[in-house]
Parts: sequence; C-alpha cells; structure tokens
Amino acid sequence: MKEKDKPSSRWNVDSLFDYFKALIEAEARSTDQRFIDQEKAVKAALASAETAVNKAEYNSEKWRDSSNEWRDAMDDREVKFLPRSEYQGAHQALIDRIGFLENRVTKNEGTGQGLKQGWGYLVGAAGFILVLIGIFVALKK
Repeated sequence: MKEKDKPSSRWNVDSLFDYFKALIEAEARSTDQRFIDQEKAVKAALASAETAVNKAEYNSEKWRDSSNEWRDAMDDREVKFLPRSEYQGAHQALIDRIGFLENRVTKNEGTGQGLKQGWGYLVGAAGFILVLIGIFVALKK
C-alpha cells in the first residue's frame, strides 16, 4: 500500500469538515424526529382531552337532567302537600262537626229511650186496666 491510500489517523480540515457535517445532519434528523414525536404526543394529548371534555359534558348534562327531575319532584311535593295551617283549620272543623253529630245522636238516643219507656208504661197500664176490668167482671157474675 502506498502512503496515500493508507487511512490517516490524524485529523485534517477535510476530515474535520466531514465529521462536523455528519454530526450536524444527525442532530438535524434527531431534532426533526423529536419534533415529530412531540407533535404525535400533543395530538394524542389533545385527543384524550377532547374525549375527557365530551365525557364531562355528557355527565354534566345527565346531572342537570336528574337535578331538574329532583327539583320538579320537590315542587310537586310542595304543591300537593297540605300546609299545616290549612290542615289545622280543616281538622278543627271536623272535630266540631263530630261533636255536633254526637250531640244529635245522644238526643235521638234519649228520645228513643224515652219513647220506649213510655210505650212500656202505656202497655203495662193498659194491661193492668184490663186485668182490673177482668177481675171486676169476674166478681160481678
């Protein structure tokens, strides 16, 4: 081999130029790849964030629906339930009416009892008179 064909173990301007040129190109490729990787990561993160936002909106809408149902149920409860003041007035009116009806029943029972006793006395007196008449007629014969 000739001296020219042997690889040189020493650095020269051409070899340094080639070395740095290769280093810069490798770095540029590496930087481009990093940008590509970062872009992919950002796209994946945005897609995940969009999915999360959609789920959150869906859950929020469901919560609002159930909240509205609950609110409607509470409104219905307030409309349908009887307030205490109205209940107390109606309850007192019923108590008064029951008292009135009890008085009427008591009077009717008293009147009925009196009529029964009156009829009993009348029948007894009529029977007694008939017995006396019977005795009187029997003694006259």
